[in-house]
Amino acid sequence: MNKKKFIAITVGFTIMIGGLIGGTALNVNANTDAVKVLTVKETSEKPNSFKDVKSTDWFFNNVNTLTEQGLISGYPDGTFKPNSTITVGEFVKVVVSSKTQEVRAASKGELWYMGYIEKAQELGLVLQGEFTAADYDRNITRGEISRMTVRAMEMQEKGLSDEELEPYKNQISDFNSIPSTLKSFALKAYTSGIISGYPDKTFKTQNTATRAEASAMIHRYLDKNFRIIPKLEQKTTTTYPTDKFVDKDGKELTTNDGKVLNVVEKEVIKPYYQTLDILENKSSQYAKIVNNQEAVTVFLQPKQDSAYWAIEMTFAFRYNGDGASKEYPYYIEYKQASTENKEVLKETLKSFFPTKYQELYDKMIGLYGSQNVFSDNKVWKYEGTLEGRKYFIAENTNGSVSIQIGTLK
Repeated sequence: MNKKKFIAITVGFTIMIGGLIGGTALNVNANTDAVKVLTVKETSEKPNSFKDVKSTDWFFNNVNTLTEQGLISGYPDGTFKPNSTITVGEFVKVVVSSKTQEVRAASKGELWYMGYIEKAQELGLVLQGEFTAADYDRNITRGEISRMTVRAMEMQEKGLSDEELEPYKNQISDFNSIPSTLKSFALKAYTSGIISGYPDKTFKTQNTATRAEASAMIHRYLDKNFRIIPKLEQKTTTTYPTDKFVDKDGKELTTNDGKVLNVVEKEVIKPYYQTLDILENKSSQYAKIVNNQEAVTVFLQPKQDSAYWAIEMTFAFRYNGDGASKEYPYYIEYKQASTENKEVLKETLKSFFPTKYQELYDKMIGLYGSQNVFSDNKVWKYEGTLEGRKYFIAENTNGSVSIQIGTLK
């Protein structure tokens, strides 16, 4: 390639991206052509010349590399301001520029980033309705960065399958609280090594991204060699007793008056522990254990001191082997609809019906809130046998849906 032509392309690319994160573009006048004000500094900055970037900073290599490449720059006072934020419009520009330089210039009186927004939508990096016009001037969040970078990444490379992604969910401690529209993007950004979690293993999709974080994410997205691929943690297997109930801390359960539980139906012990594991991994809510002479009941509540009416799910393990307990030792009640509760319900049903759980899950979700209670003086219900277990599903007078599950035959 002709040397002059190479220099021209390099300078053009630097003009297009360099000032964006470096702050040059932050003073763009809405009535001015944005391309004209995005200029490269006459004196290029040397690696690690920023007053506020130390070699011991976690983002040092990211900032250092992108500065060397002329993709980012600092402020006139010699600082980088790593803890300052980056806007949605600015980040869109960087991602679009990494894909194509065929972006129309802003018209007179038009916001400088409109051409990039249109190109992002054309490429499928941003979908209609995901951002309002005002959103492009606010700070971008980690969740929105995940969505955009994952879409850009999947245009050129194939990530992990859904089955391969599943076990990584347990390594993001706040995964269950991530909005459902961002869950898959956050998980893919994490497993691909583009966005790392915080030291406490949270992802915090709602947090805004700093210039330091954005530099790291852009660097990792552009160059696979700099991605931080998380290792799949091997889950330790907890050994539970087979003849008694213990709580989450390993303390043996007793009745309210301190008597040892007389567990006649031993089969219910293992499902009890499986349910505790599911709640531990799938729910951010508080699981309260209550026991009497007939059953051990686990109440899923928003917080530890929640009132009875606030209970969102109930799991009962009837162990005395008499009456209804003998025919249906398991009882699950789905009281409050939420994405998190649905995941808990599905996983719990799966522990009883490994291959047919979806059928029962669909029946329960279909009944919930259907307002068919007392139609012809009967409660709507389903009953039958699947995978060796009897089941009885009913919509209750309080609007909840419950399932009673029999012993394995």
